[in-house]
Amino acid sequence: MWDKYLNANFFTAYYVERSSNNKNFTRLNELPVTPRCLRR
Repeated sequence: MWDKYLNANFFTAYYVERSSNNKNFTRLNELPVTPRCLRR
């Protein structure tokens, strides 16, 4: 699981990917996901 709060200072957008074999990943979204709020 990705900790977006821990990485908020390094990354501003994310691509979501999925793999059925943990080797080959496929991007699930065309545009990067940008969190609305990074506060806890």
